[in-house]
Amino acid sequence: MSAPVRFRRHAVTIAMAALAVLLALYLYVVDRGRVTTSEAEARKRNLFKAYRRGEISELVVQQGTETIRIVKRSDDAGGDMYYLEDGEVADTGAVDKLLSALEFATPERRVEEALDRHAIGLDAPRIRLTISMGSITYRLAVGGPAPSPPGAAYAELQGEGPSVVGKELVAELGRPRDAYRGRTLVPYLSTTLAEFSLDGGGPTRRFVHGAWGGWGIEYQGRIVRVDRDVFDKLLTSFADMRAEAFPEQAEAERALAEAAAKIRLTMIPEGTSLPRGFIEAGGDCPGKVDDVIVARREPAPKKAGCVVRGVMDALSMAAERFVDRQVFSLRADEMEQVALEAGGQKLELVRLGVGWHMRAPSDGEVDADVGQGFARTLQDLSAEEVVALARPEDFGFSAAPRGRATLTKVGAGDGPLASETVELGAETSDGFAYARRLVDGAVLKLTRDVARALVPSGFALRSRKVIDEAPARIRQLSIESAAVHQVLRRSSSGEWSLDEPKSLAVDPRLADDLAEALAHMRADRWVADEDDGSFGFAHPPASYQLDLEGRVIRVETGRATSGGVFARRADQPGIFVLPQALQRLFETWAVDRSYFMVEAASVRQIRLEKGGERRVLEPAGVHAEPFEVARAALAEARTEGMVHLGSARKEEGFDKPLLALSVMRAAPAKAIEIVIGRGDVWRDTNVFYVRRRDIDATFAMAKSKLRPLLELR
Repeated sequence: MSAPVRFRRHAVTIAMAALAVLLALYLYVVDRGRVTTSEAEARKRNLFKAYRRGEISELVVQQGTETIRIVKRSDDAGGDMYYLEDGEVADTGAVDKLLSALEFATPERRVEEALDRHAIGLDAPRIRLTISMGSITYRLAVGGPAPSPPGAAYAELQGEGPSVVGKELVAELGRPRDAYRGRTLVPYLSTTLAEFSLDGGGPTRRFVHGAWGGWGIEYQGRIVRVDRDVFDKLLTSFADMRAEAFPEQAEAERALAEAAAKIRLTMIPEGTSLPRGFIEAGGDCPGKVDDVIVARREPAPKKAGCVVRGVMDALSMAAERFVDRQVFSLRADEMEQVALEAGGQKLELVRLGVGWHMRAPSDGEVDADVGQGFARTLQDLSAEEVVALARPEDFGFSAAPRGRATLTKVGAGDGPLASETVELGAETSDGFAYARRLVDGAVLKLTRDVARALVPSGFALRSRKVIDEAPARIRQLSIESAAVHQVLRRSSSGEWSLDEPKSLAVDPRLADDLAEALAHMRADRWVADEDDGSFGFAHPPASYQLDLEGRVIRVETGRATSGGVFARRADQPGIFVLPQALQRLFETWAVDRSYFMVEAASVRQIRLEKGGERRVLEPAGVHAEPFEVARAALAEARTEGMVHLGSARKEEGFDKPLLALSVMRAAPAKAIEIVIGRGDVWRDTNVFYVRRRDIDATFAMAKSKLRPLLELR
């Protein structure tokens, strides 16, 4: 192909490309100010024939003497923000709702121009709307109500003639200015603050960024770390300072002036370009008993709103509540590495996938649940107090500390926030020890149990299995405690019976649960290899014994500690913590829980005594219906468990019972006599105490099971 031909072809291509660019420029610069044919066709049923939300720069709604002007501006990040005419940030949700209502507004019907404009209210419209959308400006007037559909009104879009619009659009355009006001009263996010303070309700609480990068509180002349959970509640209260309503300014000022207690929040943003924030909270909101007044004084625009009263709880908390008493701030799943050192011994763990690997005192794998349990123990360590005005040298930190514990954070690298270190200081004669958090220099007063967890011990990573036997091998269980004394025997066929107390029947399910839990006993954690006299074993409060085929295993408990009680096996070394839930299960009476259940078909008569009045319920006659209710309730009257053996106690309310009833049966002929005492909470369940006259014991039964009997009319 010759050069001239190639040139001509290239020239045609270039010309066509240039024409396309010119056409695009024309469409953007010239045609963007008009409604395009495609827009008009796509929106031929809509009120507005073009609707380009991204180009809307201003909305003006006039209602009588009130004018609402909403202006769109771009923020520093390039996002769209809406403002009212005085510079107040508009509520994004409210503006979006208005924009959506306008976008999808559709006339109910067109109206003849010959209608009397005065009669339909268009000569003096009650609402006027102006939309500025690029080069397009829409003006809509809303007049009087239309006869149908309900809530509709006459309206006229400039240049389009009158029509009827639906109640949804009328309602949206009729919203007052307050509906568009920003609900958030707090001017800054916590992430943008250098510091903030709370005054009122006690001494000033001042919060600043600590040298470690997190938030701290000024406490006794020192900046100490804040408690994460408590501090989060405070930040949540900031987010909850959203106005439910906007009272008149004079009413708000009067409520604040008359408030018995006020909180003042001062916010100092980072840098110098932004003004401080200042908020006052307190006083009853007019007409809203569950709300308080929160007034933003600075920065402008000033405004006051009604806010849920609950925000005052977090704002009023004393400084002591915010002080972090946790030894470490890291959660168990945030720990990458653990290193304990004391007395020339070391213990080092490093996370390995979902498990843990031990580096010292020896190298080896650690059971995943053991390693994670150890990490949770460190997470839960808490001081009795942060020692006020503490001088480190007064608590054993002038020389080398007697121990050191360091936790490394997952993915933290080598930066200043990569790890947390705690040093162990002096012990006291009354069972306490001191530690110092290097992150904020706070001196912590620890119990001996907490301090012990910071000292390396090979037992800390021992398997949590205390007993691991087949439940079927158990021939006898013996439980001794202040509340329970029972001996359960298992026959060769696997059936349970109570040797003590002999007068009562066993609950097979409870006996099986008890045997299973004892045969597979698990420690919450191991704490020491031998008893040093501090664990409370001199006079064991309880013991649990398993008689197996050919041998006996006995476990004794000591004093209470965090999460449970100290315990030990009599035939093996090691002190562990028995979880509180297991202790409660072990010390549960395995007594039949069906003593109060009566087979419905056998009931012939029920005699009730309540408040000195007696009634007799029988299956026929006027009392037939309450008889059926009572009989059904008795058929389901299984107890939650036996509370204790022996006579009723004064606090159980049997001296003035709520109800006494005698249940007459066809067979056996002997009546069951039941007494219902006072209500209480027993093992996290709402119960009534109950007794049978022929059984010397008190039981607990769920209130829901007895309520039909107590409510009989």
